Amino acid sequence: MCIRSLGRGSPVKYPNLGLSDLRINFARALSPRWHMPKSIRSPRHQRLLEILIEERKRADLTQAVLAERLGRPQSYVAKYENGERRLDVVEFIELIEVIGAEPKKVFARLLRTA
Repeated sequence: MCIRSLGRGSPVKYPNLGLSDLRINFARALSPRWHMPKSIRSPRHQRLLEILIEERKRADLTQAVLAERLGRPQSYVAKYENGERRLDVVEFIELIEVIGAEPKKVFARLLRTA
């Protein structure tokens, strides 16, 4: 293994990669101030879930029917609607298109209301 030390704040060298002078301060790199706050359960995330549920219902789709159209189990839809699972951008676009809505309009709606 090319990592010599993983102690808190200890410099780490990577000699096998030709980067022996590269030093990383893990304490600083992993400090919370260097990370974005988690969005899950935030007011904006809750609003996104409300919008996704509204759009699904507007299209007169049950979770089971939507899941079938997505080629996923019903639990997939239930988990993201309950906030147990996140959607990435590609999944969001696919979901909105399957529902029959326009991703840009749904996203704009989120930005206006959150």
